[in-house]
This record gives sequence, structure tokens and C-alpha cells, in this order.
Amino acid sequence: MDEQHRRLQRSRQICKANCCCFIDGRPVSLVQYVLSRKGQGRELSSFEAEIPCLNLPETQARIEQTAVYMGIPVGKTSHDLEKSPIFIFHGKTHQFVRDATFKEYEQWGLGVPMHRPLATHG
Repeated sequence: MDEQHRRLQRSRQICKANCCCFIDGRPVSLVQYVLSRKGQGRELSSFEAEIPCLNLPETQARIEQTAVYMGIPVGKTSHDLEKSPIFIFHGKTHQFVRDATFKEYEQWGLGVPMHRPLATHG
């Protein structure tokens, strides 16, 4: 799936602690998040990202510095991630922005796997 296709999909984001949950950039409760997974067959197609906990001071500082945060596809193994993009979300609106560039990946470097993303934006 390419970046253009992802823009047409519903995005879902969740941190490992399950305290930061978003659907299409809107904060939702964990219950709402889980229910959205169950109903996805009747909705728009979606992609799901695991994000760093946005409540951590290190994450907040990184967002302040870069204006974005990154997420990885949920349920991917480290082998799968070698072929998967890393997603960029806007630090304030939580909306999907695009796939990560290598420069952005290097700037962030926190809470994402250590591999080079496939996207090559300038």
C-alpha cells in the first residue's frame, strides 16, 4: 500500500501503554479504540500504527523539536518492518502526514525500529 492510498484510509494509532489512542487524529478511549477494530469490516479501510507514548517527556520534547511523531505498522515483526514504511503523524493534529524520509527518521530516532524507511521524500 502506498502513501497516496493511506491518505484515503482511516488511521488508527495506539501507544504500547494503551493510553494514547487516536482514530483519524481524534483522541479516543481505549474502549472506543478496541470497538473500532471490531467494526472495521463495515467502515472505510484503515491502517493501524503503534506510536510512542505521547505522555512521556522525551516524546513531548521530540515532538516540540520536529513537530511530528512516527508510528510503525501494528503487528509487524522486525522482518516485516524491513519492507514497511514508517508513518509520520502531525504532533498537534495527530493526522497522518506521509511516510518517513530518512532525514526525519534520523531526527526522530526514538521509539522506532532501527532500519531505513523506504520513502525518499526530499
